[in-house]
Amino acid sequence: MHRISYLIGVVVLILINPSALPSQKDSILIDTNEVNSKLDSFINYAPDLTAVITANSTVLFDHGPLNQLSSETLELNFHRPYDAILNKIPGVIMQSGAINTNRISIRGIGNRSSFSTTKLKAYLDDIPLTTGIGETTIEDIDISLLESITVSKGPTEVEYGSNLGGMVHLNTASHATKNSWTLRSHLGSFGTYQLANTLELKLKASSLWLGQQYLHSDGFRDNNEYDRWHFFALYKKKQQKSEFSIFANHIDLAAEIPSALNINDFISDPRKAADNWNAVNGRENYSRSRLAINHRLNLKDSTRLSTTISGQLYDSYEVRPFNILDDALVNLDTRISLDGIHLGNSGLKLKTGFELFYEEYNFTIFESLAGEQGLQEDEKKDQRSALNLFFQAHKSMPNWSWTLGASAQWYRFNRTELGVLDESILNFDLDLYPQFTLSYLGLKNKKLQFILSRGISIPNFEESLLPDGQLNPDIAVESGWNSELVFQYNGPLYNSQFTAQGYAMYITDMLVARRTAQDAFFSINAGSAWMRGAELSYRQILKITPKTDIEMQLDYCFTWHRFGNFIDDQMDFSGNAI
Repeated sequence: MHRISYLIGVVVLILINPSALPSQKDSILIDTNEVNSKLDSFINYAPDLTAVITANSTVLFDHGPLNQLSSETLELNFHRPYDAILNKIPGVIMQSGAINTNRISIRGIGNRSSFSTTKLKAYLDDIPLTTGIGETTIEDIDISLLESITVSKGPTEVEYGSNLGGMVHLNTASHATKNSWTLRSHLGSFGTYQLANTLELKLKASSLWLGQQYLHSDGFRDNNEYDRWHFFALYKKKQQKSEFSIFANHIDLAAEIPSALNINDFISDPRKAADNWNAVNGRENYSRSRLAINHRLNLKDSTRLSTTISGQLYDSYEVRPFNILDDALVNLDTRISLDGIHLGNSGLKLKTGFELFYEEYNFTIFESLAGEQGLQEDEKKDQRSALNLFFQAHKSMPNWSWTLGASAQWYRFNRTELGVLDESILNFDLDLYPQFTLSYLGLKNKKLQFILSRGISIPNFEESLLPDGQLNPDIAVESGWNSELVFQYNGPLYNSQFTAQGYAMYITDMLVARRTAQDAFFSINAGSAWMRGAELSYRQILKITPKTDIEMQLDYCFTWHRFGNFIDDQMDFSGNAI
């Protein structure tokens, strides 16, 4: 099936890039409740060609955002990990070193992060999933809770902080469609199994979702066992002039860490764990809880006021061969936006608001005595604050529309070394990050779009420290200008869609990490860089019978990412690939 898709791609898109397609996983999950097992097997082994069977197919194609994964796609892939789903989007790569170690990069931004997702943000509706040090963990959200996933590439979302890499937006359903209880079980290789319960209740003026999920895996490698419990609740109530929702979830995770192998061990015995991690039974145990409340009030003239208050508690204990990390954080986020403001008869629609974020992080380092906790070596407390002010204006005309927006951001990091009373403060002053979009709609079933925006990536506190632990006074914010041209064609019945996107991003003061110890990194600004590329996507839905559709999706991604001017320690890296 891969060969057939490849040949079709050659004809339609010139060449299919295998790295842009979802990669096969070591563990193949099988839905034991799926009636049509042949169809499920077909979907798992041919991720680029998906069969869609619907009982009542009324809308053939949802031509919403250009980079959106619909509810149908999520329903078909609910048993698969996030990487198998997000990798369907050209320009997006999600890599998994283990079930609990994932990294997302968008158009090359974020691919230098070693063990986590950085330089982009993620939100569940208006609830931030990114911590104060910039790490994002979307795996904490059960896919069965989502109605769609929208990916914004590049710094195009001023409302959410103009992040250099972009944003992953997880969207929940606006209301329940039925009363149902779903029990799902999956079995996979390497002792992998999953049990999930979801309760959906459609009440008179409200909706309730309750869920529980347990995932276990023995792992492909030694010292690779994984156990994860997840509980969630989502309640939404809609009234004539307001909407109210509350979300809560809790995760308990215990995962062993096999860590990385050298090339000789990888070739001779890829199942083995790194010797030093295996010797101490390297592992992490953490619990994470979230609570969020959202209220939307409809004012006059379609103006809407939205307020979201959310918080997170996190407690972790990680055993490593070089030390033991015991850490905890608490954060609070307040987000207020005013949307749909009309300026008289000008046709302008305005949106404005702010997001205020505060986080406190405490960590203690202990000796690791063959995996057992020894004497305390260090104890520190970090306080992180961020403010994002945003404004957008939009106007639609017969054949044209434009959007102009800007975000202003301020960051402050404060670290206290307990017992020494030594305090370090790092400030990044308020700066402006604009965004402009111009769309031409004068062609039938076609759209042309030009986007110009500026984005930012803030170095976290660890990246701002020198090897001796002192603040680096020369560290600078990583920022860049992004330009993009988009062409989109929708078929006459919206049963097909072709999208072509070309982009160029010029980044200054790019951050590059240097490793000074097994658990220590510091960053330097590596001059400038050019991130250029093109993305093609074609989707076709064929109606076989009144109740049967087949959806085909073909994607192609080309990237050209190079350092511009980067000289470090008398070595010239200018022009090298990133």
